[in-house]
Amino acid sequence: MRKLSRTTAAVIAIVVTSGLALAGCTATEPAPEPSTTTAEGADDAAPTPEATLEIPVKSEPPTSEAEAIELAKLALGAFFVVEEEIFNEHPQDASDLALVAGDAVVPVYVDLAEQLLADGQSRSGSASFEIDESRTIVEDGLEELGDPTRWGYILFYGCLIPSGLTYTLADGSKIVVDQAASHVYAIGYNARSSSWRVEGVSTNPADGVRC
Repeated sequence: MRKLSRTTAAVIAIVVTSGLALAGCTATEPAPEPSTTTAEGADDAAPTPEATLEIPVKSEPPTSEAEAIELAKLALGAFFVVEEEIFNEHPQDASDLALVAGDAVVPVYVDLAEQLLADGQSRSGSASFEIDESRTIVEDGLEELGDPTRWGYILFYGCLIPSGLTYTLADGSKIVVDQAASHVYAIGYNARSSSWRVEGVSTNPADGVRC
């Protein structure tokens, strides 16, 4: 199992921003960080604790719908962490995708990484995914992922919002992606490996949210 250390704030940001009233999918302002007070004469406040995001996200079968949704959000966050690292830092090695994505998704992103290299391009920046909680669908797991697990398949509808996402072309020119796009991510629980992965990605689906 791979472990990635992130500050607590970073992990929360990469997972999802949920419970939003989507009006054009405009990102909301982050909540201000709580102030830290110290006793008189005390040294500087303690540093922000680090949270560890374990990849792949593993668990026992979920015991409730709410637990399944939270685990699926962690799995989606892990997918974004790995995808960003691959495309921004080492598109020539996309092997870590198998830790966070299923058999139907991995080849698609491997092809995209290979195309990036073939075109002499590089990528920087990131994107966040804002979930429309009212559209979240929870179903039983898929037979091809092992024994069908109750609450083992989650569909998240929402907007993928770029943040400084930039492609540098072979000639040095840059393309900045600044348009939010409707996406649906399917997260499945694999009963054989006791892990959660992205099993499907749909871009601009006909029944997607407006971004």
